[in-house]
Formats: sequence, C-alpha cells, structure tokens
Amino acid sequence: MCSHLAVIGLSLACAGTPMRSADTIVWRNFVWGQVEVGGTVFPRGAVLIPVTLDGAPGRTYFLQLDTGAGWPMWYEVPLRHVLPAALRDGPAPDELVLGGSIGDYPIRADTFAIRKSFGDVPGPSAAHPIIGTLGLRFFRGRVLLLDFPRQRFAILDSAQRLPQEIVDHASFVPIDYRNGHAFVPLRLGNRVVEDFFFDTGASLFPLTTTPELWRTLTGRTGNELANTRWRADSWGKSLEMIGAPLVGDMRIGGLRVSDPLVFHERPDGTGQDFFSTVPYRVGGHFGNALFYDRHVIILDLPRRRFGILSRP
Repeated sequence: MCSHLAVIGLSLACAGTPMRSADTIVWRNFVWGQVEVGGTVFPRGAVLIPVTLDGAPGRTYFLQLDTGAGWPMWYEVPLRHVLPAALRDGPAPDELVLGGSIGDYPIRADTFAIRKSFGDVPGPSAAHPIIGTLGLRFFRGRVLLLDFPRQRFAILDSAQRLPQEIVDHASFVPIDYRNGHAFVPLRLGNRVVEDFFFDTGASLFPLTTTPELWRTLTGRTGNELANTRWRADSWGKSLEMIGAPLVGDMRIGGLRVSDPLVFHERPDGTGQDFFSTVPYRVGGHFGNALFYDRHVIILDLPRRRFGILSRP
C-alpha cells in the first residue's frame, strides 16, 4: 500500500494560488518538501498537494503525492486533531470517506485507507501540515498532470479532453496498471525493461532497482569508493542506498537522459531488498528527479498511457 521510498518528515517550500489557463485546465501550485539525506538538504524531496476538508474550514492541509503507493490514505494522528468527529472514540476504522477538495478538484465519495498511529499533530503554527498520502488508486478514473518547472498540478476527469497543445507535443508510452502500480516501459542502456513503475514518492531517486540488475546496468559490484551512498528514511525505516551512473542512456518515450544515477537498496539482515519481498513481478521504479527542470508529466490511467512534454 505504501511507496518504498516515500519520505515523511519534511521542511517545505512555497505554495501558490489557483491558475486557470486558456485551455480550461485549472492548475494549482504544489509544494516541494525538502529532505535531508546524509547531511545534505535536497529542496525537491517530495511533492505535497494542498487539500481542504469539509468540517475543517479555513485551513489548508497537505497530502504527499505518492504514485508508488497503491491506496490514498489519511494519517490517524493528525486526522484525530483535524476532524475528531470523523473518528470518534475508540480504534480507527481501516477506511474512511471524507468530503473536501484536492487543490480545486472536489472529493466526495473516495475511500481513503487509515494509516493507524501514524503522522504528527498539526500545530497551529505549522505552515504546511501533512495529514496523508495521495496514492495511485485515486487516479484510476482520473488524469494527473504534473508541471515540474512551473511547480503546479492539475487533476482532470477521464472524460475531460487534454489541451491540443499537450496532445500534439507530448510523447506517450503505454502503462501496465497492475498490483497498484503504473509500470512504464524504459530503455536502459541496451536493454528494454517493462517492470519499472513511476513513483513520485521516491522523488530524489532517478532510478532504483534490485542489486542484481544494478550491477548489470552500472557495470559495478557495489563496493567501489566512487559510488554514491545515501541514507534515506522510509516510513520509519532507515535505508542505505547505493548509486552509480547508468552505462549508456535512458529513454522513455521521446525523452533521452544521459547516464542517470541508478540506485539499489543495500539488503537488510535477511539479505532481502524491497523488490525481492513483494509477491509480484517488479524490477524497480523511477522518480521525479528525471523531470525536475523541463518536463510536464501526464499520468493517464483511464487510457493506460504515460506522457512527457518537454518545455524549452
């Protein structure tokens, strides 16, 4: 249900106001969450989406956008303070339906899971309190647009047409939507892989894979002094990530990226990394770092396609 490298515990960049473009898409600014990894602060560590809730007027909260997480979810700890009547006394339910809006997109009958005993109390002075995760299942019948260079997003109903400018200039590739993930075909060096999913919860990591495939893609063993080594926190667990440049280029649709960093998780005491523990076929995931500066992403689950639009 949760993304392997989703980052919780963030300091935050700025939010904006709604913008309506001439093509009728309503855009809303997202917030970048800053993350400290190995003593270095990364300003674009997570995408945070504004949300308002019926019954809690007058304040905007935030959901971490995590397309590597299957279900959208509320965190029990902040929700008990934001909407105490919604949970009442006693144990929290497994699921909950609340009304409100994500950006300017209304939510009325969407089921969110409850991540129990998780999250932080949103203090009155917190500028951007995080109360949950916006997982991929929310977009099964919707289209998500992420404009990274302009730091904005839009959510469309499946029947709403994409602007012709996007249709004419974007490069689309097919999505295999299974096991709660959006798998997108990639060319990595001289091989095509079809078991990598798009994971906005792993924002800092261009590509992450298994130790075995990492060695093939990078030509390294993992013990080299030149390797990048990061220690990342994911859902309360500390992970050591080993990175090195891909041998060759990465291609996704019409986008070509020269020798991006590829990471693998150092296996824990059981000798298992994340990808070896899941009960379905998966080879890795790719995150926002590939698209930060120039690209708009179109995640269109209803039409099973993933689009990339490059800005000048």
